Amino acid sequence: MRPLAFVLIAISASVLQADVLHMRDGTRYYGSLISQDDQLVIFRVTLPDGASGSVRVFPAALINRVERTSRGPIAASSPAPDPREQAAQSEDCQQMVREALELISDEDFPAALRALQHAVQRASPQVLQELDEYTRQTHGLPLAELLAETRLYVAQRPRNGRLFGLTYATRYEAAALGRLLEQRVEGLLATTYHERTIAEWVPQREAYETLQPDARRMVADARLAAAMIGARLRFDPRLRPDRDERRRLTALRGELARFVAHVSALPGFTGLSSSDDASDPAVREVSRLRSTRSAASQPAEKEGP
Repeated sequence: MRPLAFVLIAISASVLQADVLHMRDGTRYYGSLISQDDQLVIFRVTLPDGASGSVRVFPAALINRVERTSRGPIAASSPAPDPREQAAQSEDCQQMVREALELISDEDFPAALRALQHAVQRASPQVLQELDEYTRQTHGLPLAELLAETRLYVAQRPRNGRLFGLTYATRYEAAALGRLLEQRVEGLLATTYHERTIAEWVPQREAYETLQPDARRMVADARLAAAMIGARLRFDPRLRPDRDERRRLTALRGELARFVAHVSALPGFTGLSSSDDASDPAVREVSRLRSTRSAASQPAEKEGP
């Protein structure tokens, strides 16, 4: 019994001295924290028998917290991994990126997005640098921008009544995605309809009194601009410390929604209804405006006999 007891004590001691990685799905890993930043956590996992296992790379978005119990120093940057492990990871991730580029050429953008995202989430910082150089050489774009462009293309494909659907982005691409969204919104606002740009129509929406032939296209562009502003407010890291810009964009998004509602409520316009995506502020504004007008058109109830 002594050898077994000794083994159990040794295993318990190794667990008690280990760092604990708590995942968002409830899974826990014991071992030692190697490095940690806003994008990745590199963790050496300890096996149940107390032996040191492999070094694993976890996306920071999947981690709830790291419980630091050991006293070893945390590396300021990722240490050089095992050469064989790095080579295998690099080859796997490069293969994913190559497949993604082929899928983009075949216009299968959803599958390309999945491949690029998986490569980014799996790659270590060193491998990410290699992948970035590879996409610059083969596609003329940094990896983060390629991923962001692919995500935007997929987000703009109408489905289930949604004009624009962007609900997730990796931290790796967030800054590039924010810049692309900013450029797209500026382009939409600068589009001219009936001798004025959308940016000029928005604060003067009451001046738009009669439907023009391009009204539906104008409304679609205004709705898309509002949706992209919402995505930028959610994902663009540059906006987090800039409260004034966040307030400006929030106000602009509301103005765009009111402009869309005003045009959609004009007689003869049937291109927008409450059956569209309920998260779209323009759709909510249209529903509110129609409810208000419907209530105002009801005859007042008479009091008394």
